[in-house]
Amino acid sequence: MSKKLTAFVIIGIIAAISISVPVYFTFFSPIGTNINTGTNPDSNPDSDPNPNPNPNPLPADLIFDHKDLNINNIPESWIEAAKEIKFHYAHTSHGGQIINGLSYVQSDNALFNYSRGFNNLPLEANTFCMYDGNDYWSGPDTDTYIEPPMYWHSPDGIKHTYDVIDDNPSITLSMWCWCCQVSYYPQAQILEYLDQLNEFEQNYSSRGVRFIYMTGNADDGDYPEGTPAEGTNQDPEAGYQRYVNNELIRNYCEENDKILFDFADIECWLYHENGTAYDHSTYDYGTGDDTVVVPKRHWQYSNLDETAHTTQLNCKNKAKVFWSMLATIAGWDGS
Repeated sequence: MSKKLTAFVIIGIIAAISISVPVYFTFFSPIGTNINTGTNPDSNPDSDPNPNPNPNPLPADLIFDHKDLNINNIPESWIEAAKEIKFHYAHTSHGGQIINGLSYVQSDNALFNYSRGFNNLPLEANTFCMYDGNDYWSGPDTDTYIEPPMYWHSPDGIKHTYDVIDDNPSITLSMWCWCCQVSYYPQAQILEYLDQLNEFEQNYSSRGVRFIYMTGNADDGDYPEGTPAEGTNQDPEAGYQRYVNNELIRNYCEENDKILFDFADIECWLYHENGTAYDHSTYDYGTGDDTVVVPKRHWQYSNLDETAHTTQLNCKNKAKVFWSMLATIAGWDGS
């Protein structure tokens, strides 16, 4: 969504002098304007006028999914290192699954302690600290239900995201979680999401801030009659659309060395106690002459009354993968 054109003008009679003129295009702003100072290399020292396409080099495997559930393998030293990361998280109600899961994991093992501030970043020692929200307020109360226009899909939301990062210079990771938009957005809007997150990263490349991409939940699908999801999430067509859009996000992240938290993939599996996935939930969807195998949320996670549209176990699973992601970003090589 944002591209940078550089024009070289030859001036002078004796010597040729090259002048680089950056011109910014954004989906929401005219040429030559910026959403706020966070996007202006001249006014913001955190923004790099010649951004590295892969800022803050990380391990090669940046896709975090069902293979990353076993947090018992993480050495304590890397858990402590992960706690040093300052994290910005904006989300919808489905994103609350990670929040709730972090609390469940902490209850099971105090080593995985964390602190969450509503529209503020806690500064507790030896604790993983998270800024929850995107500086929106409903009267005197914080608003932590952050829809696409409040983070990446409107000028105001983009400005809020830049402001949170600018006002909290210790934050090095930012992530936003979908609700059900991936099940009905056209691919053009998914591309806007990818482009905007990439623009965020480019404008903070010199500071090393990374933005974590996410797939959308796998709620919709074709479910066996009588299972909990059959009455609420029975929508094979929406499930297929979500699958196509999620694949677009996955492929982009793999091809461009982006960090991906694969929210959908995690909930399509059942796991042994040791964290090994063993039962992949899918259904067949006909597309003309072809049949596509579409992953769907496992029906055993479809208790809509338990917590954040799912079960406590599904929340805990996502929090475990989240901790594996943090430890890897902190430097853990998986061994």
